Amino acid sequence: MKRPTPLLVVMMMAMMVMVSMAYVIPVHHHIVPAKSIRVRTAKGPFVFPLQGDIDRYAEYFVNITLGTPPQTFRVQVDSGSTDLVVFGTDCDGCPKANNVTYYNMAKSKTGEPIECDDDDYDCDVNNCWDDDYCPLEIEYGGGGSLNGYAAQDIFQIGNLSVRPSFGVVQQLSGPFENLGVDGCWGFASEDLSSWGDGPVIDHMAFDLKIYDSFSLCLRPDNGIMDIGTNYQGDSRFEWTDVSGDDWYTVEMEDFFINNQSLGLSRFSLNEDGVIVDSGTTLFIVTSKMMKVIQARLLAMCDTVNLVGICNTTSKQTMFDGYCFPMTDDQVALYPNISTTLKGISPLVMQPQDYLWEGAGEAGVWCFGIQEIEGGGVPVILGDVILQNYHVAFDRDKKKVGWGPLSSCPSSE
Repeated sequence: MKRPTPLLVVMMMAMMVMVSMAYVIPVHHHIVPAKSIRVRTAKGPFVFPLQGDIDRYAEYFVNITLGTPPQTFRVQVDSGSTDLVVFGTDCDGCPKANNVTYYNMAKSKTGEPIECDDDDYDCDVNNCWDDDYCPLEIEYGGGGSLNGYAAQDIFQIGNLSVRPSFGVVQQLSGPFENLGVDGCWGFASEDLSSWGDGPVIDHMAFDLKIYDSFSLCLRPDNGIMDIGTNYQGDSRFEWTDVSGDDWYTVEMEDFFINNQSLGLSRFSLNEDGVIVDSGTTLFIVTSKMMKVIQARLLAMCDTVNLVGICNTTSKQTMFDGYCFPMTDDQVALYPNISTTLKGISPLVMQPQDYLWEGAGEAGVWCFGIQEIEGGGVPVILGDVILQNYHVAFDRDKKKVGWGPLSSCPSSE
């Protein structure tokens, strides 16, 4: 029997797993026009390299700048939240390291805080930051929470430049970003904004007259992000509708292990929602789904030895958060797992996709499908499934497209 990775290591590993869904009080939203950027038409393509991976960083991030002169930040690309947030100077609880950048408004000629009584925003006037500024208050699905204030400054990535609002973190509690990543760039609906403004990408579409979309190609080592391309006419993509006005919520039709359905109804699969979230590392399922997945995998022990599941000490299995050393042949014994969304072909995960080397040691594998205790948590299609596809988030048409990795643009 393979010796599992000690629980302490697994717990430390689990803290690095990103679950990014932002929880804020929905308010009325709108795009606040830029006050100092001339409206112009930007010409693409706009393609940017991503850094990060699933196993080491548990997230993907990109370089942006804020301010005049520009201050450079590495921010996670997150389709599960809306606001752009970065660490601010004098932040309580923010990581203190030489490779972390903190936004310093005093050093920017174009930066200014948003006043709490600014009618252009939906600030919580009963909870103003430092009595005067529009407050930033966000809780993330991974357990982190942050507070601070909203501000405006020049944002730039490549040759795209706008002046959106963003959050300056002044207090941080719990896990948020891995060391070396300075913040989070949200791409979800304006209904999730902490202060009632649309996401940066909507400012780009409005101010620069580009198509309101972005796409991601998440590779085992780094990736690519594309902004402003309309893939609707590309026959390589299959599209599923986005419902609701918060996350990229889609409809799951079925879930399979080795091409055999779990047998759960569509209501059971979708009762708490199914969202596509680049800010979540793993595949998050409901307790009901996890029970059936566990039962199906345990049933395979009659014919095959799945390391970490079969012939394993009770309460010390992969299902309990333990990680196990395995050879490639042992990994290959695990079944393919797939799901179908409305209107598209099955999205397939091979064993090396949902088993991930998340313990920080090559050849030590963890189970990349997890449940979050408690009701009301949606199914989350995270990076372990997104990594196999070129995923296009068409905000204009309210659809998510799934294309082959061969359709990914070049960042060179």
